[in-house]
Amino acid sequence: MKARFLLLTIAMLGTTMMWSATLEQAKSAYNKGDYAKALPMMMEQHKKSPKNGSVCHWLGVCLYKTGEVSKSKEYFELAASRNVAEANRYLALISYDKYDFDAAEEYLDKYEQALTKAKKPTDDIDSLRRCVNKAKLMIDHVEKIVIIDSV
Repeated sequence: MKARFLLLTIAMLGTTMMWSATLEQAKSAYNKGDYAKALPMMMEQHKKSPKNGSVCHWLGVCLYKTGEVSKSKEYFELAASRNVAEANRYLALISYDKYDFDAAEEYLDKYEQALTKAKKPTDDIDSLRRCVNKAKLMIDHVEKIVIIDSV
């Protein structure tokens, strides 16, 4: 009986150590900016722990940085629902790129609230908010062009 318990404990410990080593490798590649290398490892981590907000955020960033923006939005939304503040910043950038400036402002508001609550600096938000406001003003002042061909 004790041998079974010992064997089960060793198996669980080995699985835990293997999972953390892979997560550490993924985080190392992520922190170095090698998002293409970190992406498959983060996908694997997400499969193992789909409710982990940090893993969802890291996976979203890897997808975003490797050009898969539409897929990244899903993971950023999961991370934001798990109170990962930085996810709202990326959601604002995605909305900005899609010319959805109202949604971008909402995400920036959520991001600012989270940073203020955590007592972190909000300098980055001001520059992002200025870009969103400037783009919103520009798009509001674009006239509709009609081409009339006289031939």
